[in-house]
Amino acid sequence: RLDFVLHPARIATGRVVDTDGAPIEGVYVAGVGSKSVEGVSRSDWESSVTGSDGRFELTSLHVLIDHQLFLRKDGYGTRVYDFPADEGDRERIDHGDLVLHPGGRIEGILRAQTGTPIPDHLVKLRGANEDLGRFRPDTEALKKTWVTAVRHSRTDTQGRFHFTDLPGGELQVTASVRGRPGSKAEETVELPEGRQV
Repeated sequence: RLDFVLHPARIATGRVVDTDGAPIEGVYVAGVGSKSVEGVSRSDWESSVTGSDGRFELTSLHVLIDHQLFLRKDGYGTRVYDFPADEGDRERIDHGDLVLHPGGRIEGILRAQTGTPIPDHLVKLRGANEDLGRFRPDTEALKKTWVTAVRHSRTDTQGRFHFTDLPGGELQVTASVRGRPGSKAEETVELPEGRQV
C-alpha cells in the first residue's frame, strides 16, 4: 500500500488593465517557476486567460516553488513580475491591478565590419520591464527564468531583425559568432513604453 499526501495549491489572482484603466480581455497569464528542493528539481507552469473583466485566477500553483507572473497579449508589452518574497507563507496572493502598456519595438540591421548585411544570423534580446520586482521591493530578485532572460530573432536576407511587444526598460541586443565568445556586438537600448528604437 502506498499513501500519497496532496497539499492545497497556492492561488494567485489579479486584474489586467490598459493605461486608461479599462480591463483587457484575452491576456495570457502564467505563474512560472522552478526550484531544486531536497535534491529534486521541480518546475511549475500554471496558466489562464483574462475574462471580459480583465480578471484572472491561477488555482494550482505548486507550494514549494517561487514563481514569476508572466503577462502576454499581442499589441502590448510583455511583462514579468516576481511573486512577493513571502509567497511560501501565503495560500492566496492578490496582485491587484496590473497595467499593460502598448508594446514597444526594437529593430536594426546586422552588418559585417565591411558593411555587408549578414543574413540568417541569430540576434538575442535580454531584459524585462523595469518594475519586475514591484511585489518584493526590499528583497533580492528571483533568479531569472527563461521568461525574463532571452528572446531570439533571426536576420532576414537583408540582415534585418526586430523584436516586438516589448516593455519599456533597459534591454540588451547581442549578436555573436558561434565558437568565438570574444567576437560579439552588443547594444544597450533604453526603450520608452510603447515606443520604437
